[in-house]
Parts: sequence; C-alpha cells; structure tokens
Amino acid sequence: MPLDSFIDPLISGARRLIGRKSRRSTREQVVHYSGCGPVQGAANAPSNPSPEQHASGYFTNAHHLVFNNPIMVENMFVKGKTVLEILHPHTMPDAAVDSSARNPPPKCHPGTRIRIRDYLEYWLDDPYRQHDMTWIYGPAGTGKSAIAQTFAELCAERDRLGAAIFFSRPNKRNRPETVVPTLVYQLSIHCLAYKSIVAHVLSDDPQLLDKTPHVQFKQLIVDPFSFLQYQGHESVRQPFLVLLDGLDECSGKRSQGEFIRLISELVRLKRGFPILWLLCSRPEPHLKHAFSRISECAQKRLSLNLEYRKDIEKFLQNGFTALKDEYEDMMPLTWPSERQLKRLLHITSGPFMVAAFALKYIGDPDYANPVKRLEKLLASFAYPLIAEKNRPLSAIDALYIRALEDIPEDVFPTVRRILAHLLWLPRLSYAPRPTCQALCNLLRYDQATFYGALRHLHSFYYIPKPEHAANQGIYAYHASFDDFISFENRSDRFYIDRKKAYVEVAKTLLFWHELDTKLFHNTEEPDPDTEKHEHGCFPGLPWVSTDNQDQISKGIAHQAMLVWASMSPTKAGKDDDLYQQIQTADFRYVRGSTTYFMDVVYWVLTHYPSSTIVHTEPSNDVDYKLLEYLKIFTNNEPVKPSTSPETPTRLRHGREFREYFFFGYGARTILLLLTRAQKSPHDRLEKMNADGPPSENHVLEYQQWLRDSGWSGGVEEAKMTEVKSIPDEEDTFMDWLDEYE
Repeated sequence: MPLDSFIDPLISGARRLIGRKSRRSTREQVVHYSGCGPVQGAANAPSNPSPEQHASGYFTNAHHLVFNNPIMVENMFVKGKTVLEILHPHTMPDAAVDSSARNPPPKCHPGTRIRIRDYLEYWLDDPYRQHDMTWIYGPAGTGKSAIAQTFAELCAERDRLGAAIFFSRPNKRNRPETVVPTLVYQLSIHCLAYKSIVAHVLSDDPQLLDKTPHVQFKQLIVDPFSFLQYQGHESVRQPFLVLLDGLDECSGKRSQGEFIRLISELVRLKRGFPILWLLCSRPEPHLKHAFSRISECAQKRLSLNLEYRKDIEKFLQNGFTALKDEYEDMMPLTWPSERQLKRLLHITSGPFMVAAFALKYIGDPDYANPVKRLEKLLASFAYPLIAEKNRPLSAIDALYIRALEDIPEDVFPTVRRILAHLLWLPRLSYAPRPTCQALCNLLRYDQATFYGALRHLHSFYYIPKPEHAANQGIYAYHASFDDFISFENRSDRFYIDRKKAYVEVAKTLLFWHELDTKLFHNTEEPDPDTEKHEHGCFPGLPWVSTDNQDQISKGIAHQAMLVWASMSPTKAGKDDDLYQQIQTADFRYVRGSTTYFMDVVYWVLTHYPSSTIVHTEPSNDVDYKLLEYLKIFTNNEPVKPSTSPETPTRLRHGREFREYFFFGYGARTILLLLTRAQKSPHDRLEKMNADGPPSENHVLEYQQWLRDSGWSGGVEEAKMTEVKSIPDEEDTFMDWLDEYE
C-alpha cells in the first residue's frame, strides 16, 4: 500500500448524517461526509469547506434555516439494522476492557507501577506530545496487561477511551480479521458523530466488513476521523486512546506486522490524528525488529529494576495482610516471618505473575491454610533459588510444578484429560469454546468428579462456580501455563504431549458423533454438512437440568462435528484404542465437513498402513453395490480406483484426477469419490453408502459442478509425482508444504 494511501481528496456529493456535538452533550449537529477521506493536509485545513466540496448537500446555499421539533437520532440504520448490529458478528466482544469473560481483569495493585502510569497519564494529556504511538514491552508476566487495564479504565473515566482489545491466545481472543471491526464497534459507542459516518460508509459498501484489514482500517477509521478532524468537530478536540494489549498473541506474525505498519504509517503521515495508539506485547524478535524502524513510536520497557522489586514487595505484603484478616483465628501474630518474606521475595523477584501466582497458591481457599501452604511452597525451593539467565520463566515453572505436585496421583489422569481438552479442543475451530458445564458433559464426568479435579487448577485457570457453569467457560489466567504444560523440557512429568492430547479429543468427539448419528441422523440428509441440530437431547447426560439439557445437547453435537479436524496425522498420534474405535464406527452418515473426513483416512493409513479398512478391491456384496451406484453417479463414465489414498490430495501434482476407494467393513462401508477439476479451487469429495442409490438431484448437482469446473473427462490428467514424507511436527508442516509446493 503506498505511503500516501491515508490521504485522499474529498469528492463532491457530501451527504448529511447526524452526529453528536459532544461526547458529553445531548445536543446534535449535522455532519457532512462524502464517503471518502479528507483533503490532503486536512489536519491544518481551513474550517470552512469550499463550495465544490458541499455542492450537493441537502441545504446548499440555504440561509436562516429554522428547525422546529427536530428528532434526535440515536441509532443509525443500515438496511433495517443498527450499525452495532451489523458490526457485532465481526467483533471480539470478549476482548473488551469491561468484558465479563475477563472478569476479574488484571489490574495494578494500588501504589505500584507508579512511574509507567504517570508517563501514560502525562502522555494522554500533553498537547505537545512528541509521539502519538507508544509500545510497552516486557517479558511474560511483568504486568503489561495490568498496566493496560488500569490505564484503559482511567481513560474510560475521563471519556477518553476509544477502544481496547486484550488479545489472548489460550482464550481464543486472537482472530486478526476481527480487530478492525472490534475497534470500529467500540469507537462507534464512544463517538456518535463517528458512528453516523460509519453507518454511511457501510450503507455504501455492505461488503466492507469482509474486505482486507488495511481497506477496513482506511475506510472505517482513518477517513472518518480525518473528516471529523477537518470539520473541527467537538468530539475529536481531544484524542481518543486505542489500546491493543498482548499483540504478540494475535494469530500470525504477518497479521501482527500488518497492524503495526498500518498504525505507524498513520501516525507518520497524520501528525495530531485524534487517536493515540498504545500497544503492549512481549519483546518477540519480529516485533522488536518492526518497532526499531518506527521513529514515531515511543518505546517503554518494563525492566526488573529496584522500583519493580519494591512494587512486588508491596503487593505481597498487602496480600498477606488480606489473608491475615481472612484467617485471623489461625494466624501467628508475626506471619509471615521476616525470614519467610525475604525468601519469598527472592523467589518472586522475576516476573510479577510469579508473585501473583505465589499468593494464589498460598491463599487457595480449597486448602484454607495459608500458613502451611507458605511453608510448603518455600520448602520446595533450594535456597538460594538458582535462576538461569537464559530461562526467565524458571521461577514460574518451579511454582507451576510445585502446585501440580499437590494433585493426588489417582486424580491426575482426570486432570490431564481435562487439560488436554482445554488446551487443544479450541484449536480445532473458531467456534466458541464449551461452557464449564458443557465440557463436563462432553467428557462424561459427573459434577463431583469434574469439580473434584478442577479444585487443583484454581491457580492456573478461572473456574466458574457450579451455579454459573452453564453460562461461563474455563479460562487460563495467563498464556504461560499453556506454554509450560506443552513443552516437556519445562513441565517434565506433567508434560501433555500434543499428539496424545489430540487423540484424547478425537476419542471424545468420535463417541458423541457416533451417538448423534445413531440416534438422530441415521438416514441420509439433503445437506450432510449442515450444522443444524434440531433434535432431541442426548440420554444419560451426567450433569444437566431441565432448563439447559437441550442447549448442552446441541452444543455437544456441534463439537462432535469437529472430530475429523482432530484426526490429521500431523495432529493425532498413533493409538490402538482410537483405531479400534474407528474400525467399529459407522461412517455412513458422516456429519461435519466431508473434506476434513479425508484426514481420518490419512490418519489410518499413516499409522496403520496395512489396514484393510481402506481398500479399492471389492470384497463383498456391499462393495459391488457401491460400484453400481458409482456408475449411476458418474453417468457410466470411467473412474479409476485410487492408487494412493494415503497421500493428501493437496500434495498431488496434476491438473485433474477422479478416483474412488472404500472405507469401512460390511454394511457400514462407504465409497469415497475424489475429484479435482481444472477450474475449481477445491477438490470435491463425494460419499455414498449402500442404503440406496444416489438421488437424481445429487447426480445432476455433481454433473453441473463438473461442467462449471472445466472437467475434461480425465484427458488432461497428469501423472502424480513422488511426494516427500510428511513431517511430524504440526508447527513445521505448513513451512514444509510451502517449500515443497
């Protein structure tokens, strides 16, 4: 995008829109907006626009107008919906500063982080500020989110908060395509004049929310605020704050870099723009490199200096005071002792989260004995604590291990299974994670067993009380625990292997998929990929009420449709129990994406290459019947049996192919037909079972797809080249694939 892309001339045809005269006033004023950006140099432009710029306004050349009983417009409508209704499906509501999903949010302890908080407050109010963009960075757990939350709340109290996004990878608040719409949504709430312009822009281009972030950023943020600034609108006399916290947890380094580039170009080209940008993140190498090239951005490093250590000491002392008040009847007069406090300060001298975690551990209400918990925690460390300089999280790792060691051996398998689903189930889809009660039922635990295991995880996760479990999920307090438990060199015997975790997820989802199809979907449906589950409740759910059993059943059925996505060979490892479950499963009425179903085939042939569940030679009456149905489906055109069903279709070189193979045993066998055509961006997978021949509509629809996709009847089919072996690690797979292709 050219550097001057934010500075476009106004065109004629300005239209009247209603905007709020002031954020604090109920009076309204007319906002003329053309739908394009401001004139070049709009920040310093004269307050009176030229006649050409307003030539087509509603009141051109009018004088001495009087409006009797004017109607104040609070909601701007686009095609029958308010602006906020249109924006909401594209946003991350859980990432807001006041979202209930983040309750309680991290905040600075009173009297701590004074220097950085004073800087931010001065920066907000300084009319002669040198930078309109600030980057706060520091290692994991140094309190970046607490500082961001505290400052955002201060700005909100002063009516200066425009928008705030708190990214979180483990809690799935990390989708880059939702970033700009989320900012626009929140800015629209805080500035009605801006909201009216957004309504106008979206009415002119209803598909704008499906376009790229840089297009959305320009048309929905840069241009409208530039126009308000050019017009001298009172709502932008003081700049709003826009906050992006945890930018390193936004999905994809490329997306992170794009947002930095968009913001940095804006602050460079539009000095004094009515938005101040505060970005907080870890000092990841790619982010340090990006910010090092931006002279318009102030950089503030959170260092572990003397002031920082004094803040931790104050935080711990106040925490101990609160515990002594709560457990007054069981506390020694001098608790903790000076020696205990000194040792604990030494242990928690690293990231702020170490101190916070230590207090959570000591004050865990399930144990209700802070004195013994402190003694146990200190006893687990050799004095002095050896902290490797190249492992800044060694202290927090030791605390995590100390807490996990308290889990009884007979309970830990249940804890491990819960953790496997908390860690890896959300990565299968952008769909909302299950609520606490839904997860309990998904895993087929009763409430007592489930919460008996969860009581050992309160230091790591927010766990709702049972009375709120139907509406609230389980959320990690900090991404560091997910990282800790996912790396063997950090978590040792508590390590949860990714491939084994996916196996656990696949077993769970396959069980429910089987039950769902047997009870409610045991006939072929018009749309086998439909996500609708308008059917009865699952029987025998261990923890439901009459009010929510239907909702929980539908949620479980929806999660079960993700089973195929969990079974890629790059995800799930070899497991005999899962293989046995596949062998006895009935796949005639597969639900969810049939394209993802090919991952089941690849999983079987990768880990069990001699398996006969995948075959091309007919061996019984069911197989021969399926071949007859295949002839009907293809109008007797020749179709080759697959020579390599174990090879993912995305790795096959060739312009066209059409091939089939069988999957399953006996009456449960299905025939899978794979087709690649010249003009189609995606391969097509068709599934047939022996219950009946394909319908006429199904055949016609497939033949139409062949024509539309430029199918040549296989004449142009190219010979498939040898495929390199697929790497084991998922995080290297796409790099390998890009290099290979």
